Amino acid sequence: MKNIISTLFISILLLSSANSAALKVAGNFTKNVKHVAIEKTYFESINANYNPMDVIGIKAPDALRLIKAGTFDVMSVQIGMASRDEPLFEGIDLIGVSTDMVKLKKAVESYRAVFDQRTSRKV
Repeated sequence: MKNIISTLFISILLLSSANSAALKVAGNFTKNVKHVAIEKTYFESINANYNPMDVIGIKAPDALRLIKAGTFDVMSVQIGMASRDEPLFEGIDLIGVSTDMVKLKKAVESYRAVFDQRTSRKV
């Protein structure tokens, strides 16, 4: 009985430490003071290790590579900056085609299914 309780206790400790691992988050650049404040507040409310990209020397065009490599769990980056490694993202960055917010919303809505399909991740 003592061995069962010890094993159970060790298992619970291992599980709780695995589940409490902080998310690795690279946030917006510090020049975007408002965005950084919002992101920092949010990520501090959950178990996350948050740093703005420029503070830790990360370049926005490398975002997808760093996410795919598992370096970060979450990154905040403008979609056009990440398009180097995923040209499909250029399709959602339609500011040149959309001359007002109504047209932009329509363009984004028409592209959403393609975007969502490509970016969805099976866990």
